[in-house]
Amino acid sequence: TRTAATVATGAVAGGGDLAQRLGFTDPSRIMDRLEDPQTVAVFAAATGMSPWDQTCRIPDAESDALTALYNSAGGANWRNNPDWLDTTLSNGCGWFGVSCTAVDGVVHVTAIQLGNNNLVGKLSSLDALVGLQVFDVSANPGLGGTLPDLRQLSALVEFHGDQDDFTGPIPALAGHANLTL
Repeated sequence: TRTAATVATGAVAGGGDLAQRLGFTDPSRIMDRLEDPQTVAVFAAATGMSPWDQTCRIPDAESDALTALYNSAGGANWRNNPDWLDTTLSNGCGWFGVSCTAVDGVVHVTAIQLGNNNLVGKLSSLDALVGLQVFDVSANPGLGGTLPDLRQLSALVEFHGDQDDFTGPIPALAGHANLTL
C-alpha cells in the first residue's frame, strides 16, 4: 500500500491535474502543504482519501493492466519509472505518471501521462482501466504497432499518441463523443 503523501508525490512527478489543483510543484514540500486545510479538502475530494490515509489501492485488474503496459512498452528503460512494479508501496496508484481518483468509494486510474518517456515496444490492452480519462504516450518514437481497442474505455476524453510509430487503422471509437486525439 501507499501513503497519501506518496500518492501526492506521484501526482507531482506525473504533472497531473491533482498536483495542479493542490498547488504542488516541489515533492519535498508535500507534507508541509498537507497541513493546509484547503489543500487537505482538495486532496480528499480528488482521491477519496484523507492525506493521512495509509492506503490507496486500485482494483487488481487495473494494477495488472499497468504492469502489462510497463512490460510491453519497455518500462525498465523509461526515462522516469519510479516505483513502477513496486507493490510494497502501491499497486499502481502513485506510480510515476499515473493519477487516481475515487469514484463511488473505489479508487480508479484516471490518467496515464507518459509522454516523452522513452516507451519502446507496443501498447498492451487498456480495457481494465475503466475510469481512464486521459492517456498520453506522445513523443515516444519507439512505441508502435497497432493501437489497442478503446471501446471499453467509456470515460476516455483524451488520447495522445502523436510522434509515435503506430500503424494500422484507428480503433472504433463509437460512444466516445468527447474524445480528442
